[in-house]
Amino acid sequence: MVTAGRDEGSLRFEQSALAEHLRFAVAGLRAADLPQIQVALTPLSEAGARIVAAIAAELSELPADIVTDADRASGRGYYRDVCFKVNALVDGVTTEIGDGGFTDWTAKLMANRKERLLISGYGLDRIAAWLPATPGN
Repeated sequence: MVTAGRDEGSLRFEQSALAEHLRFAVAGLRAADLPQIQVALTPLSEAGARIVAAIAAELSELPADIVTDADRASGRGYYRDVCFKVNALVDGVTTEIGDGGFTDWTAKLMANRKERLLISGYGLDRIAAWLPATPGN
C-alpha cells in the first residue's frame, strides 16, 4: 500500500495515513480468521513518538494488540519518524505478516520537505500458511 500527501501541520497527515494502513491490515487479518493480531509501532524520532502515542490511543478499539517496539533495529535509516510490523500470533507462534513506515522518497523526488509518503507491504503467502486447507484449492 502507498499513501502520499503533503504535510498538513500537527502531524495530521501522518496520523491519518498510518491509521488507514493499520485499520486495513487488521481488517484483512481478521477476515482471514487469524485469532490474535499484533501491531508493533516503532517511533524513530520525537515526531514519531507523538504519532505513535496518538495512533495507539486512536486504534485502541481495534481487535489487535497495539504495542510500542522502541527496540526494533531493522528499518532504522530506511524509514523516518515511524515504522511498524503487523504480526499474527497463532498457537504461540509469532509470524510477521506486514511491515511499513514513512519514507522520504517523494520529498527527495519533488525536492520538497513537505511531501509525505507511507508505504506498507503484506505477505499473502504468510497469511495463506495459517488458513485451513479447503477442498479444490
